[in-house]
Amino acid sequence: MADAEPTLTRAANPRLRWLKSLSGTRERRREGVAVAEGLKVLRELVPLADRVVRLFWSEACARHPDGMALVAAFRERGVPTDRVAPALLERLADTRQPQGAIAVVRSAPVSLDAVLGGTRDLLVLEGVQDPGNVGTLVRTAEAAGAAGVVLAGACADPTGPKCVRAAAGSLFRVPYVVWPEAPEGLAERIRSAGHALGIASAAGAPVAEVLPAGPVAWVLGAEGTGVSEAFRRRGSFRAALPMAPGVDSLNVAVAGSVLLYARLLRA
Repeated sequence: MADAEPTLTRAANPRLRWLKSLSGTRERRREGVAVAEGLKVLRELVPLADRVVRLFWSEACARHPDGMALVAAFRERGVPTDRVAPALLERLADTRQPQGAIAVVRSAPVSLDAVLGGTRDLLVLEGVQDPGNVGTLVRTAEAAGAAGVVLAGACADPTGPKCVRAAAGSLFRVPYVVWPEAPEGLAERIRSAGHALGIASAAGAPVAEVLPAGPVAWVLGAEGTGVSEAFRRRGSFRAALPMAPGVDSLNVAVAGSVLLYARLLRA
């Protein structure tokens, strides 16, 4: 499909320099945006087009069967678009195959109070550093009907392209909290709001035996070190996932997904 939009060919273009600046976490946080790459995420964003700040696309996008239809859908909803030379857009992308499409989307954390006080479970990630794991858990939190996700400590930035891609659009629908302060205060706030603090631990009882009737804030620790002592001391209970002999742990995203679904599967 032909398109009359002029092509940006110079990296010095102010809009492309702005896009490049968003490769840094600090700049994304300062502007309150996330960077989404690829057509799969773009399809998820069409209903949320009012949050899309700008769409950058190239001929690689136009070659996909529905690529130009997606570009047109965003234009119809008032999203500014820029056609970019393919090689230049690839250099600006974080992923190897951005499919010729990069969107800048408004995405900002909410306050802790916004996800507390309800009857739905909550997910707390303490220092989970792999963006793929963080994104997968945000996606699962939405699927399981969780109230939101709290990113405590040195978690991977949820607004980066890898996390956004793994979340498959869920990042823009699930409330998330960034908690850089000490875990003690977070644990106390969660418990005082009526959530039991469930600690994922191989030393705990099977999750089916300890799952309470009320809402749970499931705490998952960093891939290498697990949940901190500060959280373990303040936990309401510890839950373990049964595993076959010879297996001592699960990937944090898998473990978190099973815990979030424990209540739904028991219903």
